[in-house]
Amino acid sequence: MKLDSEGNESGIVNPTFYQELSDEQTNSEAAAHDAPPLPQIVTVSHPMYQQHQLNDAYRYRKPKRVLHRELMSRVRRVDAKTCYSTVFPLTTWLPEYSWSKDLVRDLISGCTVAVMHIPQGIGYALLANVPPIVGIYMAFFPVLVYFLFGTSRHNSM
Repeated sequence: MKLDSEGNESGIVNPTFYQELSDEQTNSEAAAHDAPPLPQIVTVSHPMYQQHQLNDAYRYRKPKRVLHRELMSRVRRVDAKTCYSTVFPLTTWLPEYSWSKDLVRDLISGCTVAVMHIPQGIGYALLANVPPIVGIYMAFFPVLVYFLFGTSRHNSM
């Protein structure tokens, strides 16, 4: 910590910032003798820190990590089934799927999304100056790929 002009301890790390402020006040006081008095203005200022100064001021130290141990503990927890179900989430929810209850609802929602995606795909294809059939393909195939690899029920490609 540094000592201020009265000898008290202060948290000033960048004293040139405050020196510039006092120089400006001295210059403005000299010019103030000729001009009418201005209303008082409150100035709030704070020191500018570099990262190492901030770390030193608040005694922050980067925690010690052993990367090798962390990686090995994560690798040991992964098995083939977990890896496969992470890549293909379809394998986790398909066995629990209620065909009698959810199939009709899913078909209706799929048709609703298709009704939106087909004209949207055609419009985007026309904007890109390609044949409209390309837009229909681009509306269909990403959804098919997402069916295999995606995890969100609330996604509309």
